[in-house]
Amino acid sequence: MSKLGNIAKKVVGTQTVKIDDIIEQFGGIVTVNGLSFATYKGDRIPVFNFVEGEGMAFWGGCKKLRELADALIEEYDGNLGAINDDFRHTGIKLKFSPLTKTNGGNPFRPVANLGEVDLTEPQADAETGEIIDEAPF
Repeated sequence: MSKLGNIAKKVVGTQTVKIDDIIEQFGGIVTVNGLSFATYKGDRIPVFNFVEGEGMAFWGGCKKLRELADALIEEYDGNLGAINDDFRHTGIKLKFSPLTKTNGGNPFRPVANLGEVDLTEPQADAETGEIIDEAPF
């Protein structure tokens, strides 16, 4: 686990996983149900909890995830508690694709927003049909 992963684990009490692991383990599709932040080398990094990986989180190092966290913070006037209160009821389904390169050769990870998910209803695994988590918190 990286230093960032260790910091995030202390902050949110979860194990951080890499996006590549999310692609491998969950087909790249997860339902975000929590947001916190870790500080690494003076940079504030968003850390996202997700329903499918109970006890897991991933950190938002890519531009799109940072933009998502910034937009949430702006919309909620910086109130992280209010964001997470809403995440108890509504999740955001995201789809991650493998890293690719831009025309300039820079690494880029496509992230798609697949919409909101009602977390008050039990969620079923797309492949097995099993209930994932009846209460995300």
